Order: sequence, then structure tokens, then C-alpha cells
Amino acid sequence: MFISYPAVFLKDKESNGYTILFPDLPGCISCGDDIKDALYMANDVLGGYLFDDYSKLEDLPKSSRLEDIDIMNSIDENGKEYFSYEGSFKSYVGLDLTDYVKKYDNRTVKKNVTIPSYLNEMGKSANINFSKLLTEALEKEFEIE
Repeated sequence: MFISYPAVFLKDKESNGYTILFPDLPGCISCGDDIKDALYMANDVLGGYLFDDYSKLEDLPKSSRLEDIDIMNSIDENGKEYFSYEGSFKSYVGLDLTDYVKKYDNRTVKKNVTIPSYLNEMGKSANINFSKLLTEALEKEFEIE
């Protein structure tokens, strides 16, 4: 599931660094030492912020349009001494949320399931990996590729 949200990259006045804010996601903030690091960190904080909503099958917050975001509104009065409008920019940050979740939560958990004994015997005879089969069925059910 590919998602994208607008982000504001505020240029630090005293370094090459950036602070990243997501106007649609309160508290979703990160920073980077330079533009490359800031882009990486923006992607990572976005995945981390949306991880629980996605895992719990909750609706994700609505994404604004990039053209509706005003960089100056992202800098409050106190921030004006730390951030420079010149060098700041806004951009969509995109991420495949399914891949992010798979990458950062790939641990396995033990689940006990109950199936009819004849299916158990048939599965054992056919060398069926029950864990793999259940995983594939759940991924299909949740439309995870």
C-alpha cells in the first residue's frame, strides 16, 4: 500500500540541517543533517508514525494537497530565529507502508489453531507447511502483496 503525505522541510539557519514537519500528522517530526539525510529521515518517521494505524487496520489520516501547504505557517514566531525561509521547501514524502511494516516487524509469533483432524492428517501426508499456508492466506485476505 503506497501512501504519500506533504512535508515541510525547514532549513536550519546555522547548518546544512533540516527539520521535517508533516502538517497532517501532529507530532510527526524529524530532522536530518543534510538534504539526503532529511529525505531518509522523513520517510522513516512517516512509516513509524503510521505503523500502528496500519497494523490495527485503522483508517489513515487524510492527506492534504501539497499546494494547500504554506511553508511560512509552519514556522512559528520562535522558529523564525532558527529556520530560514530560503532553502526551506515542501514536498510529498511517499512510502510503501506494507514494505515498511514487513521490514520493521518481521518477527514471528506462535499461534495455536484448531482444524479438523482429517485436514491435519492430509496436510501432514502432503508435507504442507501450515504456518506458511496460514501466512499466505492472511496476506491474501488483507490484500498484502
